[in-house]
Amino acid sequence: MTDGARRKVVVHPRTSAARRLGRSRSVEPWVRGYPAEPAEVDRLVDAQRRLALRNLVLLVVPFLALPILFTTTGLGEARLGPLPPLAWLILGPGVFPFLLWMGDRQRRAAERVESDWIERRS
Repeated sequence: MTDGARRKVVVHPRTSAARRLGRSRSVEPWVRGYPAEPAEVDRLVDAQRRLALRNLVLLVVPFLALPILFTTTGLGEARLGPLPPLAWLILGPGVFPFLLWMGDRQRRAAERVESDWIERRS
């Protein structure tokens, strides 16, 4: 850095540092090419956050319930003939498709929330 040159602090407009430096709102309120007020953008972010939390609960509850179910009932060691234990059959082929389904569900719902927001803006 040369003598007398100063660094310019660049921060995201929603951070506490931006508020502290007096740059918490942008001059041109645009979101993905659409004009938007900061309060409207905050409502969009809140809607997507609620959606993500709802899907997180749907994701976490089974993953907490299955180990508890397997350990307390002995279901994890049960076998169906010569197949591996039931816990392996449920966790192996069952978990990954469930994760893929939940991820796709979250993506589609978030896109739907955003497209609804854009339609209301038009």
